[in-house]
Amino acid sequence: VWSRRTQRTTTSTTKSRSSGSLALLRCARCVIFVLVVPQKTKYDKVGLTVNTIDSKYSWKEYEGWIVEILRELSKIYTFKESHNVRLTLQYIDLIKFDFDKEDLIKFLEENLHINIHQRFYNTKSVTKNAAVALNFENELGFLNISIARGKNNTGEDGIAIQTNLTSRTINPDIGVISGWLTKAHTLTSGLFKEMTKGKLQEIFASK
Repeated sequence: VWSRRTQRTTTSTTKSRSSGSLALLRCARCVIFVLVVPQKTKYDKVGLTVNTIDSKYSWKEYEGWIVEILRELSKIYTFKESHNVRLTLQYIDLIKFDFDKEDLIKFLEENLHINIHQRFYNTKSVTKNAAVALNFENELGFLNISIARGKNNTGEDGIAIQTNLTSRTINPDIGVISGWLTKAHTLTSGLFKEMTKGKLQEIFASK
């Protein structure tokens, strides 16, 4: 698991944003999936994924790559209005975290505005993991947010925040796709800022 974004990042996998034990790694992925049903018993699938990570991420550049790749794809593959085209914009953020020494439940409450309370197990030891999954439907499609223990590409532990926004079936027009991407980015970017508002956002903004 890697991680995500803000408007522009100047980090890399070896030099992540950090303050003390905190460090943020990020990656972004856009998936364009086309399902064509020419006959009742046969399916023709076309999938395309555009990835970026850490210091290579800038939304304007990244969006430009997606549109450019779609234009090239359209030269060899003809999109039709009858095609089932869906987009997924995905961000994965991993905040470096010591699960053996730090209190995960307390961290989620104080830094990510997520409250988890349990009264059935009394212990002084810290929680080694907590999996949270939230699913919403909105005007852009389907929003899924999951938070769980993960690792970066060097094997370091962290809290992985995965945000997926998947469109409903949309018109396979470059302008329509670009418009959806812009709105999807605005929504997910604002959501991440709200989630990390406070101490975390101040740390990430200062680096």
